[in-house]
Amino acid sequence: LPLLEKHEVSFNWVKGHAGHPENERCDRLAVEQRDLHSK
Repeated sequence: LPLLEKHEVSFNWVKGHAGHPENERCDRLAVEQRDLHSK
């Protein structure tokens, strides 16, 4: 958060699971890693 004071940052909301191939892939990878490391 301190870096937000030094840099111009914009955030864009992206609807999850919107059928966008890269978004869907990222979600699968994130869930896979979450499950792998939550055991």
